[in-house]
Amino acid sequence: MAKEYLPEPVRVSSPPPEGSKAGLPPEGALKAVGEALKVVSKLSEHLIGHQTAIEVATWSARSDLAWLATYIEAVGLATAFREALFSVERAAEWVREAVREGEDIEGAVKALREATRLLERAHRAVRPNILSVVLSALSRGKVSGAQLIMLQTSFLAAQGWLRRCVREAERALVAAGRAKVRAVERNLGRRFLSLPPRGRGLVAEIASRRLGGERSTLIALLERGLPFGTACLILGASAEAGRDPITLAASLGESTSGVPLLDDLGVYAPDLAIVLEMLERDIEEATIWASNRP
Repeated sequence: MAKEYLPEPVRVSSPPPEGSKAGLPPEGALKAVGEALKVVSKLSEHLIGHQTAIEVATWSARSDLAWLATYIEAVGLATAFREALFSVERAAEWVREAVREGEDIEGAVKALREATRLLERAHRAVRPNILSVVLSALSRGKVSGAQLIMLQTSFLAAQGWLRRCVREAERALVAAGRAKVRAVERNLGRRFLSLPPRGRGLVAEIASRRLGGERSTLIALLERGLPFGTACLILGASAEAGRDPITLAASLGESTSGVPLLDDLGVYAPDLAIVLEMLERDIEEATIWASNRP
């Protein structure tokens, strides 16, 4: 069936990078990734049937060169769609492995996000071309009613599974983002305590500027007994959400969306995680600065 026209599938097989141990993140990340993998597997099954339907609907017109060109394009796009699915599955496995090993999952999260975008782009490219194939087939009388129903059913099923796949991938990203922010937050708190008093004052000033808040507010949060990392997380998240940080701090014991409030604030990752990581480097520099002062 004109298999020579099918492009070779691309395989993404690069191993995850070495990551620093950051403690096991919440179980929600592992569960969300597992759900994403299940959906990707199911979507792959539907996509195989989807491509088969394309082949069945177009095979009877194989002697028509113009039609064959359309067929090659459609099947090529479907192949690209399948490759995008593979990249999502690979990235999801990468995240799952990083979660289980307690490693830094930033690289894996980026890979999953990019794979999801690739999948969405492939789907947008496939849909109008498949519809073009169907309309052309109808106008030429090349597709039977049964074949058309088979094609439509398969494509609609693939669309449904795609939506679920993207939704589950986003859930995995949010869970992984929360884990990343909380790991950095805990590390910040420990390192801040190791600073001498003058170093802490310098870091507090830098932190408030980086997080878009006031130094006095950060000090007020610290005076409430909050760890430095937690205070930074609240200050940064409140700036992102347009909420009062002191009020937000008073709600720490509450729960939103079924998860602890601090985990909920992690949805502002990865931007907030990047800022917190910058603060880690600021603490290192402040340590050197303070140690060199008389």
